[in-house]
Amino acid sequence: MKILDNKQGVTLLNMPFRHIKLVTHHDVQALFGLKKAIRLCKHVKNDAIEEGRAINYSSFDLASTLWHANLAAFAAGMHNELAILIEARRFLDELYHNTDKAKSLYVPDGSRKVFDSEAKIEGMKLMSYELDDLAKEVAFEQASYAKTLYENNWQELDRISRTAAYKL
Repeated sequence: MKILDNKQGVTLLNMPFRHIKLVTHHDVQALFGLKKAIRLCKHVKNDAIEEGRAINYSSFDLASTLWHANLAAFAAGMHNELAILIEARRFLDELYHNTDKAKSLYVPDGSRKVFDSEAKIEGMKLMSYELDDLAKEVAFEQASYAKTLYENNWQELDRISRTAAYKL
């Protein structure tokens, strides 16, 4: 199927059903972590846009990019959902630092390269920044929770150790 790109004034080959099938196949291999990563990134992108930071990175290109990430790392999200954030952030960071690799990636159906313009590279870089920020916020939140839990447990353990039942 061909679609018209109004901005460029040209027709493009578009195989949406093939794209969906290929992404779904990879998602199954990733134990359903790939589509979770795509949804996470879409939410991060929308949050950034709502906060006034425009990101020129379409959902199609986002899905096509993450299609090339480490599926085993996404599969680890079955047991630890933070693994999905970690892999998405890691892969976009890798592409940020290796734009030649980014420019070599094709969309799942092979019809074109994912990053066929500098604007898309910049969009990917902005998305990488956003995921870095999210990962930092999550790490801080997890560390704060762990610190609170740790402190509370020590206090509880100290209280228990002072009881008569503990001194048997």
